[in-house]
Amino acid sequence: MADRELQTILNSGEITSIYLGSPIADNKVVTAGDVELSILGVGSVVPLAQQTLAAGVPEVYTWITTDTISQGSDITYSAVTQRINVLTSGVYKIAGTQVFTAGNVNYLQFCLRINGVQAPICNSNEGRGSSQAVSVSSFGVLTLSAGDYLEVWVESTGTDITCQSSSVFVEKIS
Repeated sequence: MADRELQTILNSGEITSIYLGSPIADNKVVTAGDVELSILGVGSVVPLAQQTLAAGVPEVYTWITTDTISQGSDITYSAVTQRINVLTSGVYKIAGTQVFTAGNVNYLQFCLRINGVQAPICNSNEGRGSSQAVSVSSFGVLTLSAGDYLEVWVESTGTDITCQSSSVFVEKIS
């Protein structure tokens, strides 16, 4: 099969079942009606402009430029507001990685916020200078309500940060 967008293939209906098997699970044919997938992957694969921060003040991190994968109708995003929007209540698995450059000994903390309130998903790292990229990764499972929005916030002991690349994947699991 030629390389094509996953969304195009799923919407075309040409794939109606897939074979799933493993050494520890029963082999199973899953049909299109058996699975309701809702997943959103957003981020940036190119360095963004330097973001100037107020030292010691948490603020929204500018990191979304495009979606990388989107399936289902439970989650959307906005590059304008830097928000991931939840349209359907449920339990969501969230994983993300931020790769950034920042000044030496510039301590940064990235946190996920739900409706502007800090969620229990945070991670931190220390800048190594403008030429050395550093990454932070986080994972969590959250119960979210329709109308909730998610944002990545950053707090820094310094004033400058540059997003080299980023990704956040959100999947509705129940």
